[in-house]
Amino acid sequence: MIDIKNKKAIFFDFGDTIASTVPTYPDRIRIALCEISFEFTEKQYFRAFQYADYIIYKEYFDDQIISSAIYQKKIISIILRELGINMETEEAWNHINRKMAKSGYKRQLLPGAEELLKDLSKSGFKLAVISNNDGKTTEKCEQLGIAKYFELIIDSTNVNIIKPDKDIFLLASEKLGIDTKDILHIGDLYGADILGARNAGIDTIWINHKDGINYEGIKVIQVSNLLELSGLFKLT
Repeated sequence: MIDIKNKKAIFFDFGDTIASTVPTYPDRIRIALCEISFEFTEKQYFRAFQYADYIIYKEYFDDQIISSAIYQKKIISIILRELGINMETEEAWNHINRKMAKSGYKRQLLPGAEELLKDLSKSGFKLAVISNNDGKTTEKCEQLGIAKYFELIIDSTNVNIIKPDKDIFLLASEKLGIDTKDILHIGDLYGADILGARNAGIDTIWINHKDGINYEGIKVIQVSNLLELSGLFKLT
């Protein structure tokens, strides 16, 4: 069992871990795909999304090449295959991007996020964000009023490293001057967050919102939301 109270630093994923959009990023992809095919359920879609994230993790270790563009297009390619949607990846990708460009959405903190960050900060943990994002994670944290809690915010676009690459976690460890054994990473994606961080020697907690599958059967603490996570630290 992880002795989480004796960790020195806690890394958080950003999207769908401490903040989200309405609709969420995965939901916006699903909505766009629904214009192409109605032959899948919401549960089937989210299972395909999680599986795609996991397969990318596995393939990454085969060829050691990963980038934001590769990651995003591979996600779409695997989802199309898993859902049986007969469309070329590039065509689907262009359709999704057009749909997303026209969709308005609101960004908000997930329930319990600010209280959790405030309490963890007061308890002496060094907090950081590691996000696969568009280069604007710092600005997004500032807009939500939570940037003040983080000593470090790393955006994959800005450092040209994307989760599940262990180097993005090791970069954060180096910048904070804290050994990986003294760090805990919290995220919602099984492949990018949980397996990626573990490959860097970092313990993890999986925020498993969608009843995702533990494909490798690893021992990992799972919670369904931030309020449950606060209970692990006995902060509420």
